[in-house]
Amino acid sequence: MTVSERGSTSFENVHWLRFNTKSDKPVYIAGGEIIAGGRQDRMIVSDTILNPSAKDQYVPVMCVEEGRWSDKEKKFGYGSFANPDLRRTLDSAHNQAVLWLEVDRQLQAGHIKNNSLAYMSRFQDKKYVAAGDDYFNYFKQRLARTDSNVVGFVAISGEKIIGSDIFDGTNLFYGQAEPLLRGYIDQAMQSGAPVAMKDEPIHRYMDRLLTNEPGQEAFVKDKGMIFRQGGRVMHVNTYK
Repeated sequence: MTVSERGSTSFENVHWLRFNTKSDKPVYIAGGEIIAGGRQDRMIVSDTILNPSAKDQYVPVMCVEEGRWSDKEKKFGYGSFANPDLRRTLDSAHNQAVLWLEVDRQLQAGHIKNNSLAYMSRFQDKKYVAAGDDYFNYFKQRLARTDSNVVGFVAISGEKIIGSDIFDGTNLFYGQAEPLLRGYIDQAMQSGAPVAMKDEPIHRYMDRLLTNEPGQEAFVKDKGMIFRQGGRVMHVNTYK
């Protein structure tokens, strides 16, 4: 699959990216995934399935690098998932200025210096990346030892559930597991605390989230998003 700018540097093209799947199978991309490079780094606005096609397909995006809009297009690369706070801001506001404010807040809170106000700039710090890798490897090993039928997880920090991501099947989950975990790890490294939450409130949370679809929809309404394809729930995510 290739990703490129929609066209010229005109403002109307900022909020779209061109995808060419080069595949005979549908391709799933998730809201909150970051595509780095181009004329500026972008974040996918919402879950999308790209159908097999030789034609260009356009996907709505938001900028997560306020200080750069270069005439020359850099090569795009995958930039992982945004952390839950940035994903929540995207889903609740759908406003570019508000999204930039959240990126700026996080950069200042983490004392991350950069020239282009880029969310991804934190990953240029070798110590930060190394600490994140240690964190990720711990969960990677735990996943390797657990039931292969896992389709999602609930993330907990301190005494709070900071989010959840549940998918319709193991293929979707394991395709997203690493970047999703890295997004949650980024959140924990910035503002996390040792887990102190008891099992009972977690069970209540999961019961409200998964018992049935009407209850799920009511529960998620003000706390996250549900992505459906052909009437079938494919992905549910919630925030703190």
